[in-house]
Amino acid sequence: EYGWAKLMAETTLRAYHREYGVKASSVRIFTAYGERENETHAIIALIAKALVRMDPFEIWGTGDQDRNFTYVGDIIDAMVLAAEKIDDASPVNAGRGDRITLNQAAEIVFRLVGWRPQKVSHDLSKPVGVVSRAADLTKAGNVLGWAPKISYEEGFKRTVEWYRTHKDLEAV
Repeated sequence: EYGWAKLMAETTLRAYHREYGVKASSVRIFTAYGERENETHAIIALIAKALVRMDPFEIWGTGDQDRNFTYVGDIIDAMVLAAEKIDDASPVNAGRGDRITLNQAAEIVFRLVGWRPQKVSHDLSKPVGVVSRAADLTKAGNVLGWAPKISYEEGFKRTVEWYRTHKDLEAV
């Protein structure tokens, strides 16, 4: 239903462009993360758990599901370029072409936080979503001249630093 709703919104936008000449662009955002995110999203959840030293450290599913976690600053750059360069309401992907597993993401977070749990547990009863997700960035490169610039390591580092300075760890 979620995917269908997004597809219908894109279809409606293209119809308005054809019918009324509305200039528009549509950006398909892939697994964004970064500052000001909340703990219902994977990277912030991993960071919050590591900073409060959850042990055993819980990861939903096997942790082998992979995503192309994309730093919010890269997403913003893609959206600005799309607004500047696309006016026919056609969609463009904003994400990463590569991907990492949740287990790999957790390892990066442990390194950046400077702590590692004695045990990592995998809760197979929790929802995990699709097994694998990554963006085809061909159009983003060709039309926008865009590709993500921020590495997983750097994006996670920025997000950890923001979380440390803006969240009350006692309340997490």
